[in-house]
Amino acid sequence: MHLFLTAMITVSSAFFFDYSVPQNRSLLQEWGAGNKSLLSMRHTYNLMTWNLYKGGMDGVYNDLEQFTRSYDFIVMQEFLLSTEQQDLIDTTHQYWALAKSFQDSGVWTGVALTSPWNPKSTVSLKSPGTEPFTNTPKMALVSTFDIEDGRQFMIVTVHALNFNLTHKDFKQHIDDVIAHIKFHKGPMILAGDFNTWAQERREYLIQKTQSIGLQRADLENPMGILHQTLDHIFYRELKNVNALVLNGVQTSDHLPMTLQFQL
Repeated sequence: MHLFLTAMITVSSAFFFDYSVPQNRSLLQEWGAGNKSLLSMRHTYNLMTWNLYKGGMDGVYNDLEQFTRSYDFIVMQEFLLSTEQQDLIDTTHQYWALAKSFQDSGVWTGVALTSPWNPKSTVSLKSPGTEPFTNTPKMALVSTFDIEDGRQFMIVTVHALNFNLTHKDFKQHIDDVIAHIKFHKGPMILAGDFNTWAQERREYLIQKTQSIGLQRADLENPMGILHQTLDHIFYRELKNVNALVLNGVQTSDHLPMTLQFQL
């Protein structure tokens, strides 16, 4: 029933909203620059992953502004390039990147990263398939950061394909992301909203991440009618790891998840 209603909402959205998908050459948009470059092996870092619900709840940008002051890396899904979001980008004086999925009523949405640390590189990845009815892709964003010992630290955020009852497109999307990151040598975090509302999806995701040496942070945040955890953090080659769900944050339909670690 939940999936049927969601599909009906998606169909309705296709008729009532203007969805426009960017050309491949314009999938990635970047702003600003951080004031830091080399990551230290002695420093304790913290990362947050958060689905922003396209900024649809009061107070989300106030919370996000506060988080930019206390987190080294924030990866976001359902990031909407609204006027409020653009104002935040313009005033934080750090690096921002957006992998564009589509325009929602003329405003870009997708997955994003912000950090006071400047990445060595950032690339966007478009899902091989699209959501039904709207024909919009889901996105991943891959950033690498230099570490003082010569290694590189990779951060990947994903918003996985959702509305496919056979899970085929979902699995192809996960396969595509893994294929792009599996040759990275060094520490890595893979985080985001993976839409694991079915056990088959969750098991497949864990299997594929384990195949490249990633382990899942022991976090659960059941949500929705199916009461399943959709958001996950996977990591490897990190020390002194501590993971949390921020249950007190009520400005999105998803709770932020955080990971504290050393390289």
